[in-house]
Amino acid sequence: MLTTKSGGRGAPLLEIDEGSRATEVALQGWGPVGWRAVARVAVWESRNLWRLSWASIVIQILNFTLSLVTQMFVGHLGALALAGASITNVGIQGLAYGIMLGMASAVQTVCGQAYGARKHKAMGIVCQRALILHTIAAVILAFLYWYSGALLRAIGQSKEIAAIGQVYARALLPSSSPSLSTAPCRVMDAQNIVNPMAYTAAAVLLFHILISWLAVFVFKWGVLGASLTLSFSWWVLVLLTGLYIVCSPSCRATWTGFSVRAFSGFWAYTKLTFASAVMLVLEIWYVQGLVLLTGYLPNPEISLDSISICVNYWNWDFMIMLGLSNAASVRIGNELGAGHPRVARFAVIVVVTTSLIISVIISALVLILRTPLSKLYTNSTQVIEAVANLTPLLAISIFLNGVQPILSGVAIGSGWQAIVAYVNVGAYYLIGLPIGCVLGFKTKLAAAGIWWGLIIGVFVQTVTLIIITARTNWNKEVEKAMQRLKTTAADEEALAIADKEGGRERERERRFDDARGGLLREVHLGLLPQNPSKPRPLRRPNPNPNAKAPLLLPVPHRPIKCVAACGPAAASGGGDSAIRLYDLPSSSELGSLLDHGGAVTALAFFAFPLAPRPRNLVSASDDGAVCIYDADPFVHLRTVAVHRRGDRRGVADLAVHPSGRAALTVGRDAGLAMINLLRGG
Repeated sequence: MLTTKSGGRGAPLLEIDEGSRATEVALQGWGPVGWRAVARVAVWESRNLWRLSWASIVIQILNFTLSLVTQMFVGHLGALALAGASITNVGIQGLAYGIMLGMASAVQTVCGQAYGARKHKAMGIVCQRALILHTIAAVILAFLYWYSGALLRAIGQSKEIAAIGQVYARALLPSSSPSLSTAPCRVMDAQNIVNPMAYTAAAVLLFHILISWLAVFVFKWGVLGASLTLSFSWWVLVLLTGLYIVCSPSCRATWTGFSVRAFSGFWAYTKLTFASAVMLVLEIWYVQGLVLLTGYLPNPEISLDSISICVNYWNWDFMIMLGLSNAASVRIGNELGAGHPRVARFAVIVVVTTSLIISVIISALVLILRTPLSKLYTNSTQVIEAVANLTPLLAISIFLNGVQPILSGVAIGSGWQAIVAYVNVGAYYLIGLPIGCVLGFKTKLAAAGIWWGLIIGVFVQTVTLIIITARTNWNKEVEKAMQRLKTTAADEEALAIADKEGGRERERERRFDDARGGLLREVHLGLLPQNPSKPRPLRRPNPNPNAKAPLLLPVPHRPIKCVAACGPAAASGGGDSAIRLYDLPSSSELGSLLDHGGAVTALAFFAFPLAPRPRNLVSASDDGAVCIYDADPFVHLRTVAVHRRGDRRGVADLAVHPSGRAALTVGRDAGLAMINLLRGG
């Protein structure tokens, strides 16, 4: 039973996400969980997933449509113009945007976990680090745009197509910087702010259609004008996103202005960003490379047209799955940062199940509508027949697409980018690509053989990611997330706003020290020096025995039997059978736990290593009872009876194992007892 200062019962004492914490408790293993409880949790998780993913899916589709609209307008300028724009979108723009999108996934990892751990102010610092790295990447990629003509000729394109492609690419040169919008968008994703981005993307798309029509049909600016309108639309999207982050009250907690702290911890973040870029670029190059290889097959026109149509439909499905993937990475990152390993694991199950259901439906529609879908792109009977022959392979790819991008999103949320990059190299380039080349060029399968190579590569990668995910120890992932957030925590402390008292600033300082594999968190109050640039001199201990302590709380126990502290929380037990709870940073009492029938004799907190707050509280009393509580919020989970034999009953002391799975008690009956904290007995 819990009582608070306001007299409420069961109210959370620490600021947390109650739904997420309640789900973590429900999945914690206190006895069997019925299917109805699992169904309720699944509905709750699905609601969270779709609340994030619907807007993310819309954003991905709308942003993909920007380039598609430009390509459609260029198509009205002639076949040569369309060929030059198409090959540039695939070979140049797709590559550059893929690099930027991959780099932005590092933002999703760190900010998602930071938001779950409530390191809000540090998220702005992470965004600034990302913008610095993305700017450097944009400068390097500018050479790719400028010398695109030579690159296109090097991969076998004709001089005419390469010349048109170079004009188109150089006009897209300004859009290499607007790819910077991917980083702020990921910061907003991590905060679950998705609706404004969807509305912004829709408005920019409508604006882009208007100015593209004016440039191509009214002002007759040709390929150059169409490409410049695309660059301009990207810049509009960047500016609107930036204005929202700077001006919106929703981002006030995360964006506190530019800071030199963005340059601290730069190398560690750079390594994660590089791994993220490699991970995604390897996937993009794999598909694009197989499409380019089709141009070297016999009868390349039919082969290239058919496989391009199928890849186009595959890309539409990929946009949907990429939206789900973004939502999955946000959910996983938030829960790992909040220290909820069971919710993170359950979120993986829900999102994979959801994506598989969607993939089965889309695959069935593709098989049923294979001919009408082909006629949307061409009237050639040969191409329609070739597309119909590839449609079963497209259906298989769409089905695999229901798992692979989602698991990649899980990897992003967990920070496994480097591992997935190695998996991609092996699955795609050592297995899938060679098999596709052999089947395409050495057999009669032609385009179908190349597509089989794509399927085999994706299948190997999917199976590998399933094995990695299934074998994941989510408790250890929480510990890794906390370790990753140590730098973020330092940023949070550096950006903390000091309170003013008596004309002088006061701030709370937190120091983290590793002790016996756990975290010792000391919280104390101190006055800022007059000149912050000078080091604060060490203070000698005050020999006055009557000096007041920096933190003094009245404790109503009579007498006090035991105390315990962990992170911002502290507890005391006494002869009145009550457990008093305290918040150390605010120096205030939170409430009382009244579940014991005798004097409280021992208290122990459990927290994951490097976790910012305790996970559980275990208490014992002289009536031989051990109570187990969830510590975030403080909720009574179970009471276990131990050491109740004879007259010398009662618990003298207890200790919790570092794993949090068991507790050991010693009783006044000279006996030891071990309690399984997972089962509560």
